Amino acid sequence: INAGKARKNVDIFSMINLISSDIASCDFQGAGMYEQLLKQPSNLINGYSFWQSSVIQLLLTGNSYLLIHSQNGVAQWLEQVPTSCVTIMIADDNSSVSYEIDFCDERGTVLADNSEMIHVKLMPTGEVTNDDLFVGTSPLQSLTDSIAVTDNANRLTLSTIANAINPSAVISVPDAQLD
Repeated sequence: INAGKARKNVDIFSMINLISSDIASCDFQGAGMYEQLLKQPSNLINGYSFWQSSVIQLLLTGNSYLLIHSQNGVAQWLEQVPTSCVTIMIADDNSSVSYEIDFCDERGTVLADNSEMIHVKLMPTGEVTNDDLFVGTSPLQSLTDSIAVTDNANRLTLSTIANAINPSAVISVPDAQLD
């Protein structure tokens, strides 16, 4: 299920909005030196919106990528990176993970080390097929059949309404009786 289709389905939209809003409104406890970074992770949007969009991306794609911007080894702010811009690169011996990010702007393609990226993933399969060892899976995949049934039912209903028998003429029989 792609993001566009998920946003048009009222049930999925409501569920994603509710879950992301609940998580985004949580307070971080015990964050220590990272408390301010977690409360206000971005210079561009407020903390609530940042975390809500990160969780939405996580629910829609199974992954959320947050690039850590640091100065002198101290994390200053986070940048949400669209899933489509990230390629995960795993060392041949599985000893390290790095992320190739294609920003599609003047920054071009950047290689980020595992220590420079927060990669939140849902239900990684652990399968090594297609380099998916460290890639999450969207929970929306489980709704594929249900959405197909709903789409077909909606099409049938709309078709029935559009093609319903609509009497366009009125028969009148003056001074006569019909049996």
